[in-house]
Amino acid sequence: MMNNMMENNMINIMYNNNKVIGMNNMGGMNPMGINNPQNLMNQMTMDNTALNVKNIIQPYENRIKELEEIIRQKDFKIAVLKQKLNTILKIYIIIILIILENNPMNMVNIMDMNNPMNLLMPNFNKHKGKPLHLRVKYENNISNIVCFEFDKASILREKIKTNNAEGAFVYNFRWIDPELSFIENGIYNDGSIIEVKPIMNLFFDFDLKRNDLQLSDDCPLDLAIIYYLLNLNDAFILKEMINNSDKIEFSINGIKLNINEKTPISKKFINGNIINFVLYQNKL
Repeated sequence: MMNNMMENNMINIMYNNNKVIGMNNMGGMNPMGINNPQNLMNQMTMDNTALNVKNIIQPYENRIKELEEIIRQKDFKIAVLKQKLNTILKIYIIIILIILENNPMNMVNIMDMNNPMNLLMPNFNKHKGKPLHLRVKYENNISNIVCFEFDKASILREKIKTNNAEGAFVYNFRWIDPELSFIENGIYNDGSIIEVKPIMNLFFDFDLKRNDLQLSDDCPLDLAIIYYLLNLNDAFILKEMINNSDKIEFSINGIKLNINEKTPISKKFINGNIINFVLYQNKL
């Protein structure tokens, strides 16, 4: 009986000691306290929230950078356009000064006050085309004038005071029709030279059709023939002229003309002469 009591006491002591030791060991394994796992979860939650916010904000930050770059490029383009505008305005002012120097009344030809866009288009007027800076030779003088492509050539008479008896305005030996525009008269280049010369009127007869040609009296015969063929506007005849000139014949009063002759027409004809033109279709 005594022995049993002693054994039970020993078991209880060992049990209690092990329990205390176990509790002490748990305390050693969790020195931060029993609430440490909760703190770790809170930290992880905060990190995930920050990451989510960053992912949301990142596209907006990228878009802001893109817009800043676009604005920078637009600012550069605006600066370039301002520079071009200043250059255009300077050119426009120079044109005005040139026109006013020749004739102050021509100011209305360069600018339509009802259309401010003309200020931005000094090289083109929607009604008159681009300006032409022409040189006019007359009476041993040379005048520099400014006209427009679509101006009637009659404006030359207004700008250059000449006596009709002295001749007519010609360009490359051809008479300038005052009722046609400069461009219709074949004048469309800056620096074109216009002269005042005596005019001859020649009639060309071909296939019972008569065409007249007004040329300055110093026009070479070969050039007069070329002008006539161009007026026919017939590609086949021009081809024959180039490739088989022996099929082409011009004559006056039965006398054959040399189509390559450089003699001025005033030395060959009188005003109103009729020149016969024949194309030999079957000639070898």
